[in-house]
Amino acid sequence: MNYYYNDAYDFSLFEEKKNAPVVDIPQNEKAKKNNQHKKSNLNTKAVARPALGFKKVIAVASVSALVLLLFFFQINGNVKETETTDQISKTEKQIEQLKSEQIRLQMELDGKVSYENIEKAAEEAGMQKPTAMQMRYINIYDTDTAEVTGEMNVVEKFLALF
Repeated sequence: MNYYYNDAYDFSLFEEKKNAPVVDIPQNEKAKKNNQHKKSNLNTKAVARPALGFKKVIAVASVSALVLLLFFFQINGNVKETETTDQISKTEKQIEQLKSEQIRLQMELDGKVSYENIEKAAEEAGMQKPTAMQMRYINIYDTDTAEVTGEMNVVEKFLALF
């Protein structure tokens, strides 16, 4: 390696370069047509770019609007799901409270309807058990029958036709 050569001190690299004179090189007819065709293509592309750019802007805006719309629907769905879940939770808590209240009331009712409580309440009201003299017996014999008269039912009417 050459350690004594250093481009940092070559000031000629920083000088402005002089433009060489442009010399028009004669071209054949095909090359001229190609150059003209390339120039015309460049001009048409320059004109077409704003329309293509506008289409891209519209496409990007449409896609962005669609993405935002889907994002909104996703958030809206999540909010509704959360509200519904909260409502279900509250309703389940109410159901549990009502079930415990029902159990408490049923136990209270069972305590009041017991035979001992009824007997005690009857005694407090001045009632007493019937004596043998207060009891009356009714005998029903097998020969006693009752007959109901009145309209015939549908089956009897049907059988009466035959």
